[in-house]
Amino acid sequence: MGVLLNENHPGYRHIKEGRTIRTTIAKSLCEKCNMQWDEPVSIDQIEQVEKALKCNIYVLDANNLPILNTTTNIFTSLMYKSEYNEKYKQCWLLFDDDHYHCITNTKGLLATKFFCKKCCSCFNHKSAMEKHECSESPDLNKHKMKHECDNR
Repeated sequence: MGVLLNENHPGYRHIKEGRTIRTTIAKSLCEKCNMQWDEPVSIDQIEQVEKALKCNIYVLDANNLPILNTTTNIFTSLMYKSEYNEKYKQCWLLFDDDHYHCITNTKGLLATKFFCKKCCSCFNHKSAMEKHECSESPDLNKHKMKHECDNR
């Protein structure tokens, strides 16, 4: 989380490389979330982290990722999906072997050109992305959403 929440930090390169500053930031984040540094964070505690850090968190299961280069929805690969709030930064994590890894390039991980952050769908063509409507789902605020394409 320290990497994802500190993109504008002057020492960002060092944070990404795992230097001492990364540990310092991680300990500070734990304190801010009222959590212990030396204890693992369970999936049930993610909501507490979101509230404390004012961010949207999405956790992908490394053992349940879709086949690369497909037009698909990764909704079923999510272990945890934040209630979408456009005011907050999105933080994507990959859960693998009892550890959360930060995802700094979601589209790169999923090998897709376009990705809808609201309904978690992958697209290989811009026109498909622009034309789609987010699917209804109990966890997607119970309504269809039109949105703008995110091509970053």
